[in-house]
Amino acid sequence: MKRDIQALIVVLLGGAMVRISLDGTYLRYLKPAMFWFLLAAGLFLVGLGLVSAWFDGLLRKPSESQMVTEEADERLDAYLDGHPHEVGSHGIQIDDGHGHGAGGPRVAWLLLLPVLGVLFVVPPALGAYAADRGSVAAKPSDVLPSLAVGDPAAIPVAEYVTRAVWDGGRTLQGRTVQLTGFAVRRSDGGFDLARLSLTCCAADAIAAKVQLKNLDTSVVPDEWLTITGRWVPGGGVDSPSAVPWIEVSIAEPIEAPDQTYE
Repeated sequence: MKRDIQALIVVLLGGAMVRISLDGTYLRYLKPAMFWFLLAAGLFLVGLGLVSAWFDGLLRKPSESQMVTEEADERLDAYLDGHPHEVGSHGIQIDDGHGHGAGGPRVAWLLLLPVLGVLFVVPPALGAYAADRGSVAAKPSDVLPSLAVGDPAAIPVAEYVTRAVWDGGRTLQGRTVQLTGFAVRRSDGGFDLARLSLTCCAADAIAAKVQLKNLDTSVVPDEWLTITGRWVPGGGVDSPSAVPWIEVSIAEPIEAPDQTYE
C-alpha cells in the first residue's frame, strides 16, 4: 500500500471519530465521559494524516524532479504488479515463475473496511440480544439514596434491582416506582425490563433486569417502555444473578433515549 493511501485511511478514520463524537453517535458505544478523549483522538488522527500527506507531497505542487521520480515509481509498480516477485536481502527479486509472490501489500487494503463501516454503516446501541446473552449482575451497594418524595418515584433499573435483591425490598415497600428500559423476552414467554450499564465501553456492558408481572400490554423485544408499578417479592435475593419482580400498573411505549446506557 502506498503512503498516500495510508495517509488517506488515517484521515478517514480520524474524521469518522470526530463525526460520531459531534453527532452523539458515540453514546451507542461509549460512556458520555469519553467524549473529549474520542474527539481529541479523532482530531489527532486527522492532523497526523494531513501532515503525512504534506510531507509526501500530496498537498503540494510537485517539482519536476518529484514528477520524474513518481513516474518511475509508477512504472516499477505496474511492472511488479504483472510479475511475481519477492523482497530479499538484495532488494526486489523477480520470480522466475516457479515461486509465489508475497501478495502482502494487497491485504493492507482490508484496513479500509472498518473505516468505511464506521463512516457509512452505524451499528445500533446494544439491546435485547446483548442483555439476554451477556452478563447479568445485581450489584450490592452499602449506601442507597433516599427515594424521592411522592409517587411514582423515577429510579434507574439498576437501583431498583439493588434495592430489591440486596435490601430485601424494604425501601420499596408501599411505594410506586417508575422504571425506563427495553423489553427482553423470557424463555417462559414473559418479559423482563432491562437496562445496560457500561464501565468504559459497550464491550464490558452488564445488564440489570426486572421481571414484569401482570403485564397486560403487547410488547416486542427491544421496545422501550416506561413502567409504573410496585415491588412484589420474588426473583431471588442476595445473589448477583437474581432478577427481581415488579407488578406493572402502567406500561407506556416510548422512543429510545439518546443515552441508552445507565
